[in-house]
Amino acid sequence: MQVSSALRDRNVLGLLAFLLFAFILGGGSRYDIVSLPILRGGAVLFAAAALYSMVRSDLSSYRALLVLFGLYTLWMALQLVPLPPGIWTSMPGRDLEVQAAEAVGIAQPWRPINTTPWRGTNALLALLVPWAMIFLAARTQLSRQNPVYLAIVCIGIFSALMGFLQILGPPQGSLYPYRITSDDSATGLFSNRNHHAAFLACCLPMITLLVLQRTRSDAAKSRRKANWFTGNPSIIIAAIAAFLIVAGILTTGSRGGMLVGAFAVIASFGLFISDNQRRGTLTSRKFGAIILGFGSVMAVAMIAGYIRLNVAAQRLTDIDQSEELRFKVWQPIADIVGQYIPFGSGFGSFVEVYEIFEPDALLGPSYLNHAHNDYLEVAMTGGIPAIAIVIIAIILYLRLTWRAFRSTEGMVDRTLALVSAINIAILAMFSLFDYPLRTPSLSAFFVLSAMCLIWASRKADAAREYSKSRIASS
Repeated sequence: MQVSSALRDRNVLGLLAFLLFAFILGGGSRYDIVSLPILRGGAVLFAAAALYSMVRSDLSSYRALLVLFGLYTLWMALQLVPLPPGIWTSMPGRDLEVQAAEAVGIAQPWRPINTTPWRGTNALLALLVPWAMIFLAARTQLSRQNPVYLAIVCIGIFSALMGFLQILGPPQGSLYPYRITSDDSATGLFSNRNHHAAFLACCLPMITLLVLQRTRSDAAKSRRKANWFTGNPSIIIAAIAAFLIVAGILTTGSRGGMLVGAFAVIASFGLFISDNQRRGTLTSRKFGAIILGFGSVMAVAMIAGYIRLNVAAQRLTDIDQSEELRFKVWQPIADIVGQYIPFGSGFGSFVEVYEIFEPDALLGPSYLNHAHNDYLEVAMTGGIPAIAIVIIAIILYLRLTWRAFRSTEGMVDRTLALVSAINIAILAMFSLFDYPLRTPSLSAFFVLSAMCLIWASRKADAAREYSKSRIASS
């Protein structure tokens, strides 16, 4: 009943529609994807619709997020503003541009901080999707009864099933939604198998959230002593969903996916046990049923994904990681960071700037599209201002997570807060060796997780402010 009533809320329907829109059209991180203009244009329309009926109190709970993301957007825009020659020529790392103008005998033109302005413009436009998510989610009560969380799990299951069909079919088959993709692996709704695996890993805590929500509801309705495991349909459905998600991660063959997937499994299991302990409902019989069900699902999933698991494990153990390109380039990129401090080379400029400094030993027939470490790339392209914003965001995240962990369920929505914190941690860890947040759908999901963490960590105040704003606007 709570979910059905929530579905009648047009704000929830708008958020659900945009979420589906983003995942259908926003699974790739390249600038030349055909669906990007449609996605970004749609994001503007969704954001405009949300802003039309928004009141100031809708955003009051998310001031810190708005300030940080606003400053990040502002700095990205300021990097595109042309500056007089006397200013930009004095900035570190601009020697090549100065020499180029001198070589052709022209006066130094006005130039922005960003050394590749067209890529910087694309990076700025990419923020339209997460901004739209902020405005849409701010209009919605992000309680545990919100059907958006069920929709995320359903999207994950669909993506996993799509991945199974992809590896059963031919490489570069019609089931791959993007032209440039990991065409020998399961990618689901994404162009990159790593991003597919990262999203599937995030679905595991969401399944835990739904199970805990349902079991609490069932416990409130009935006190009968039924067989807790086999007599609880929600547990059976969740076990099947978890099996599909875990098997989907294994079929990607992604080493990073295996690592964050293992973290997601452990964190989800720990949260489930912890929640039952805090409510005093963890009997020995129930604990045994959990262990049996959990072990069975994981065993079957690993058997189902054995072939892909074997490939991924072989890649993980047989190849010397120090010999892989993505690990070799980190030191040169760290050196480039120092070349462009304090202002950075400009958001989106990684490809062209790295090619200037690329060591001869690493030259090859292909180019490096990203640093495969988003923290290094942000430091290189955004300079000290971007580094400061990221550090402040991490501190705020740790503070909210610690508050949720230490608080009681009555003070905050502890389960939703910790699930959101786990998902943020998964994407943050994956960003150490990849770039998941450069995918529009995952950037929207990340922002939604951050807003859920903020909402749930100050549950009483947020709910009160939301109710007041709805009364005032009605």
